[in-house]
Amino acid sequence: MDQLIKFVEDYKASNPTGWRKWVFGSLAVLAVLLIVLVFTVRETLRQKEIAALKHERDMLQIRAHQQTVDSEIESLETKKAEHVKAADAAQRRANELSRRVDMLEAQHQQNLEIINSIRSWDDVDARIR
Repeated sequence: MDQLIKFVEDYKASNPTGWRKWVFGSLAVLAVLLIVLVFTVRETLRQKEIAALKHERDMLQIRAHQQTVDSEIESLETKKAEHVKAADAAQRRANELSRRVDMLEAQHQQNLEIINSIRSWDDVDARIR
């Protein structure tokens, strides 16, 4: 132990500014680390801001696209409702024409039965009277 103390004292005597170099070296390293830390924090904050702005831009694009899609869906639903109304009207017209055709077919059948029931002129006279 005495030898270690003697070695340290001899080293101090031969290097009187050694501790100052160590302190200044430590301060220089600390200053560099602080500068690196400051730049890292600034860059991190800048990246966060850029990410937030990109997210906001993307959300605005999505909302704009959604509004476009919603307006297109609304116009298509309006057209669909118009076509449904037109189809209902056409169906009602087709049902009406079908009833009229059935009625005309029944009337034609009755007329055919009347014509087929006439076998002589006497039958015609009986029908006319």
